[in-house]
Amino acid sequence: MRIRHRVAAATVALLLLPAAGCEAAKPIPRPEAALASAGDRHWQPRPGLRWQIQLTGAFVDAVTANVYDLDPYATSEDRVTDLHAQGRETMCHLTLGASDMSLPDAHRVPRSALGGKAGAGQRSLDIRQWRRLEPIIAARLTLCQSKGFDAVDADTMSAYPGIGIVDQLTYARRVVDLAHQIGLKAGVRSNGALAGSVAGFADFAIATGCFARAECDDFVPFIRADKAVFDLETAVAGDVCPLARAYGIAVTKSPRTMNGRTESCG
Repeated sequence: MRIRHRVAAATVALLLLPAAGCEAAKPIPRPEAALASAGDRHWQPRPGLRWQIQLTGAFVDAVTANVYDLDPYATSEDRVTDLHAQGRETMCHLTLGASDMSLPDAHRVPRSALGGKAGAGQRSLDIRQWRRLEPIIAARLTLCQSKGFDAVDADTMSAYPGIGIVDQLTYARRVVDLAHQIGLKAGVRSNGALAGSVAGFADFAIATGCFARAECDDFVPFIRADKAVFDLETAVAGDVCPLARAYGIAVTKSPRTMNGRTESCG
């Protein structure tokens, strides 16, 4: 199994992490005009957390989770407030690399920025059209902020034709900067190839199947910078928790429906 084959590599990677006090990735400056988050603006997502992601179905309270990743449209402000009262942190999930045509503001996305199908009910998005997309993204981030979320899970990958790595990194940086201005911490959902570049400006990372794909080593720069890595596994076999703990990665195993029926470790 690929996971077992990576144990040695994981151990080596961890041994190569710099000791405390060594140079880490520098956080980007926070704009002076940043709005205060209704949640905990002082929260710094660090390794060692347990997380729960739920984007569909009736809310499931996972007692062991201390970070919740939720749909900002389906989640009420009262729900976020209640989670905070229990000492838990919250992030809202926004698909920003594609356009979900079922969202109430989908009509605002310019036709010129829409491409082909990118999953159920979604169209690929030309993320290079920042000036046209920025007001829409800002409104969605403001929705998260107004409900009290602490952070955003910015799903920024794009399947639009002609979008390259430079375009994706530029877009990810712009989204993170915008989230910071609105008062949210920001994590970028990316593949292993982009993780090292994103680690310098994102507050945390969301990985999708880094154990199943044997690419968790690529997210070590976040761990090295004392930034959390939240990994979503929908197809991995076996118990990855021991290896996840060795890396310092927070893993949740979830059905593809992301209905809250998860198993987490961190």
